[in-house]
Amino acid sequence: PNGVDLPALQPMDAPEWAAATERGRFTLLYLSRLHPGKGLPELIDAWKSVASKNTAWQLVIAGWGAEGYVSQLKRKVLDTGLGNSVIFVGPQLGMRKHATFLYADAFILPSCSEALPMAMLEAWSYALPVIQTQQCNLPEGVRAGAAIEIQPDSASIAGALRTLFDMTPEQRALMGAQGRALVERQFTWQSVAARMDRLYQWARDGGAYPSELEWHR
Repeated sequence: PNGVDLPALQPMDAPEWAAATERGRFTLLYLSRLHPGKGLPELIDAWKSVASKNTAWQLVIAGWGAEGYVSQLKRKVLDTGLGNSVIFVGPQLGMRKHATFLYADAFILPSCSEALPMAMLEAWSYALPVIQTQQCNLPEGVRAGAAIEIQPDSASIAGALRTLFDMTPEQRALMGAQGRALVERQFTWQSVAARMDRLYQWARDGGAYPSELEWHR
């Protein structure tokens, strides 16, 4: 698989966009491309169905996309009356992305199709609990207790949001810690490089294919 660096989790100043949000709210972060295949309209519909019953959370949508599509998403948020709990913050790169992940309390990727979503590996590396679709193709996160699995439809997403909102901070912290441990075991560059080295040893020496190289186990 691809890999990520394991970041330090020391506190730092809040990201710039946090000044425009309501203090004291928990933050559910979406950070990826703003694209029709990412399930954002369904996420907004799901958010509408649960936000009126839970005002402790805000949804932060980070990333870039085609101007026309981003405008459609923003209009949908306004038309559904969610302007006070859904915030678009644009692309987050470098230290801005680092600050955004540190500020978040959970992560969601409601995609209809993915290969290996790097944003989810990054979210786990920051010890965030994750909501993911089955189509994100990282079932080991569910098995590790690091993710809530959903389908890319508004009803399924809404159910997962209710589950997340009902969790205690301790439960969310445990879920996030299990995600970071998963990344440390399987998805740091050091771990990936060690398996690549083992692959070359097998190619040189032959024999049965090493079971530890089957990373989707």
